[in-house]
Amino acid sequence: MFDSVAEVVKITPVHKDRGWIQLWVDKKNGFIYRYELYDSDNKKRYVEYKEKIQFNPRIDPTLFEYKASFIKEISSSPQPKLYNNISDVLADVNFTVMIPNFLPPGYSLNQISVSQQKFRDNTVNPYLHLSYTDGLSSFSVFMHFATKKNKEDYKTPKIFENHDSGKIWANVVGVIDNTYVYIVGDLPIITIKKMYDNIGKFQKCNF
Repeated sequence: MFDSVAEVVKITPVHKDRGWIQLWVDKKNGFIYRYELYDSDNKKRYVEYKEKIQFNPRIDPTLFEYKASFIKEISSSPQPKLYNNISDVLADVNFTVMIPNFLPPGYSLNQISVSQQKFRDNTVNPYLHLSYTDGLSSFSVFMHFATKKNKEDYKTPKIFENHDSGKIWANVVGVIDNTYVYIVGDLPIITIKKMYDNIGKFQKCNF
């Protein structure tokens, strides 16, 4: 870190069933030298740090010179359609819409969107995304009409974790009532599984 001075910042959630993070931040410019992720039991789950940092380096401008031999226009993907409430989604999808009947404390529905996705059998079907947040952590529920392969692959729900963007993401994938359901979030895997176990058909009076 050379002669830089870093401040150690600890960020903890209001609800103690969630993990917390600790950062080493450059006092002058806000650069993050080190990132540590802890679970709710204060066990370190992930570490990311930077070495040999050089601020404002001299870069040869010729490194950025590039002449393209041809230019090809790439069409932009259609933007997802946003909704104000789940009731309005029902007319635009071809599957049973599910919502979690259990939510961790502090979470609320933040965004509802439907995009059109091309599947392996070349069919295009609506793909629903429900985004929830408590302001610090988040989770998403994705769903679409379950294909024959979905039903074969997820006859038993699959539960797993993966690392991405400095966080540990818990995942549950399964098929319920002919609907492919995928829940993912930076929450304990037991919490994500509980939401999946308590998911049910959306009724208009629920929202």
